[in-house]
Amino acid sequence: MESDFFGDQSVLLLLVLVLLNPILEEIYWRGYLYRRIGQTPGSAKSLLHASFWFTAYHLVVIVPVFSWPLNVIAAVPIFAAGVLWGWIRHRTRSMLTPIVSHMFADLGIVIIYMQYIK
Repeated sequence: MESDFFGDQSVLLLLVLVLLNPILEEIYWRGYLYRRIGQTPGSAKSLLHASFWFTAYHLVVIVPVFSWPLNVIAAVPIFAAGVLWGWIRHRTRSMLTPIVSHMFADLGIVIIYMQYIK
């Protein structure tokens, strides 16, 4: 059974990508991992370290989708988003703002993807 954005499960897929995925990723990357790195919370080192692993995780998706050198170039905004969401998390001391921002980013990615494959 082939799965795509326009199949029977498209609404469920969109809900997972735009609502559930950002919540789970932010809880893990800006919550759990950020604290587990062992650096001082809010330090540039811990922020960059968590953002590096966030980007590495996303390379699994990026590498097969884009060819060289676009796959490396595509990693740059992911790293920047990780830094931005980590900084927001630190400044607000809340997970809500990075989660909502991540939701909008993923929604934008889904919209662009849907326009591209039509």
